[in-house]
Amino acid sequence: MEIYYVSKAPLHNGAHEVHKRICTQLPHHAEIHYLGAFPNCEHALVAAMIFYTHAVRCSLCNAPVCS
Repeated sequence: MEIYYVSKAPLHNGAHEVHKRICTQLPHHAEIHYLGAFPNCEHALVAAMIFYTHAVRCSLCNAPVCS
């Protein structure tokens, strides 16, 4: 299980990125919502949609396929 967060600030396309706790691109703690521990990023994306309807996986820590 990995810990996931979603960024509060949207990307240029309006999407909010879902990051693993270990991501080097993880925004400052004041700029993210804690999502919880999930077995993969697909589950974390579903949780992120509680906060934001347009959530995407981080292209760095969750690419190209969720692990």
